[in-house]
Amino acid sequence: MSVTTTLTDSLVVTNEFHPSVFKEDVASLCSTLKAPCSEAILNNVLTAYEANFHRGAVLWKATTRPEDGISFRFYEREKVDVLEPAIQANLLDPAHPLIPLIKSWANISARAIASCDFDPATGLNKTWVWLGGRPSLKEVLAAPHVPEPIGALGQKFGDVGLDTVRHVAVDWRSSTINIYFWVKGQISLRLANRLLALSGGGPLTRSQLEEIKSFLIPEGFTFATTITAATGDIKRVAIYALRLDGNRLPMVDERMSTFFADAKSYDQRDVNIVAWSFGGGEKGTADYIKGERSYSGELEDVLAGWGSPMKET
Repeated sequence: MSVTTTLTDSLVVTNEFHPSVFKEDVASLCSTLKAPCSEAILNNVLTAYEANFHRGAVLWKATTRPEDGISFRFYEREKVDVLEPAIQANLLDPAHPLIPLIKSWANISARAIASCDFDPATGLNKTWVWLGGRPSLKEVLAAPHVPEPIGALGQKFGDVGLDTVRHVAVDWRSSTINIYFWVKGQISLRLANRLLALSGGGPLTRSQLEEIKSFLIPEGFTFATTITAATGDIKRVAIYALRLDGNRLPMVDERMSTFFADAKSYDQRDVNIVAWSFGGGEKGTADYIKGERSYSGELEDVLAGWGSPMKET
């Protein structure tokens, strides 16, 4: 288990969340990656969601794009309202048109649990929902308040075999929606390129596919879509690999290598996650890699309880 005494000589931090230490760790990582950070915004977030950070598992996020800064998320362990604290802390406009949708998805089942993503410079980014299992796409799109352009995507997703959902999210800043699918079985080049074509991305080469495939488990993988809520336009897709060995990560650039090396984790077992993200436009220009890493609260336990497709390390 990792420990630190950076705050005071008498304070030894294990995987329990300590706001004062977290603020030091955020400032350090932001400095290393040259990412913006606001102490006032960070304090507001940590005050508004004090119980959530203590109760949940916390992780870091960054991408190979410097303009993205860094972000962090708490994964809740309990079914609680995560919107009202944001509204009360002026982190979320109570009139945001996507609030009814995320409330609907957060109540799609008695087991569904909502969590939140934050940027230390801007505040609340996303509200993210584990749906309590793996409901069908039909059930998810039939929930109240799903925008018509999103509901109309059922056939398009079905045509490429996307019919089982793991998570959903709303990005409050871009007014986009994320649907995270469970794709059963091993990925093939044909399937990968059909999936990437949803966003106008790809095609992958055989060598690119083999690189990605080597980090997935045979049983299946998580495939994410980013969709403009107002139009149904699929802006981006991503393939996720979970719980990777920190000594054997995919080929990434210097920024992402630094992120995985310097983002602190106090969990008993570190969890490293990589997502290959693909968008439209000139080939390769819209593609990037996203990294996520455990921080505190035993992320592995939460993901295992949700049936996440994690690779043995």
